[in-house]
Amino acid sequence: MYFAFEADLRFVTDAYLYTTESQDRVVRFAKSARKAIEALQIAIPATAEIYLLPYDDEECGYYIVDHATHIVSWLEAVDLDQLCIPDVVSDSHLRKC
Repeated sequence: MYFAFEADLRFVTDAYLYTTESQDRVVRFAKSARKAIEALQIAIPATAEIYLLPYDDEECGYYIVDHATHIVSWLEAVDLDQLCIPDVVSDSHLRKC
């Protein structure tokens, strides 16, 4: 089951949002992501969404996927080995925002 929040930025998560604690955590991470995007002055296309995966109270995994261009991106450089993603055929579909 996925949950989505659509505003000027679209956030998606499969975190269990039926508890206040989980909801608060996801909202906190979404606000942090929004602040980072604004600080970096990055334009997120309307065809993109930000997937959030909270690990615990302090850390949250994420990626930004643009469905129109089929590009996955992050706000900072990411090592694919750390993400457990196998070698990709084309680096053109992975990038830093």
